[in-house]
Amino acid sequence: MRKGNLNSTGATGASGAVKKLLLLLRRYRILMALSIILAAAYVILTLYVPIIFGEAIDSIADNGVDIPAIVKYLFEAGVIAAGGGRPDGGGDGVQKPPYYG
Repeated sequence: MRKGNLNSTGATGASGAVKKLLLLLRRYRILMALSIILAAAYVILTLYVPIIFGEAIDSIADNGVDIPAIVKYLFEAGVIAAGGGRPDGGGDGVQKPPYYG
């Protein structure tokens, strides 16, 4: 039965590869943690936008059309949506080609 070759960290198989990868990425751990925190904040804020629109609709249903309240809700949703925007204008994860013409 073959156990695999020892790598530079002294471990075998997939666990050795993971250990080696973690050693290589050690100097980027702060950036990786920041990336995970920002990704979580993005997801939370994206899920919050429908709640804001629901509150705006409930405000209309309960009190009639209250323009200052609706503007407040739309402003909140706009700020959240603007923070999640992409510099190339897309939100579908596909890089848009430059316009030539």
